[in-house]
Amino acid sequence: VRSVLSKLMLCRTKTLGGHTYVCPPCGTSCQIYNSCGDRHCPRCSGSKRADFNQKASKLLLPGVNHYQVVFTLPRELSELALANRWAIAELLNDSAWRSLSTNIRREQSYQPAGISVLHTWNQRLGAHWHVHVLVPGGGPSLDDGSWKQATPPADSPNSDGYYLVDADRLRCAYRRRAIRRLQHLRSTGQLKLGGKFA
Repeated sequence: VRSVLSKLMLCRTKTLGGHTYVCPPCGTSCQIYNSCGDRHCPRCSGSKRADFNQKASKLLLPGVNHYQVVFTLPRELSELALANRWAIAELLNDSAWRSLSTNIRREQSYQPAGISVLHTWNQRLGAHWHVHVLVPGGGPSLDDGSWKQATPPADSPNSDGYYLVDADRLRCAYRRRAIRRLQHLRSTGQLKLGGKFA
């Protein structure tokens, strides 16, 4: 955290060096300082986000609806994650994907796919761990391998016809997996529990 904050403080300052640009016709010069390049920096992350969006857009399937599903950790676990980054990141990603893919198989009967992005901060730079998963609303059928489109069940309250999985069922499955994983980390001594978590 200190490292990130240090980079953010130095971003686009003289300390990081820079370049002088001169306009040949008029001779006006302009000093542009280097950016820190940290993924948490609001000034630097724009180009990285654009790069990711460009790469991710190549993975989108034409003629298929795509769904964004967001899985979040409670504030208390986001704070605990600061001292247990790898363990909590794995817990969050694994619990999210296993819950989502299991529910898609069970409810839609096709082989799920997806890409995910882990975010660890909110816009105010407070700890807020969550993962965005982009999932195509279709895939190879589990029965015969033919293409199967996601369909809403007959009793679905979603009137626009878009449906991936039952949100309440998914929420419960995710919570169960995440808690079970957290209990395992704690019982095997893999969590650093200092400060208020001691």
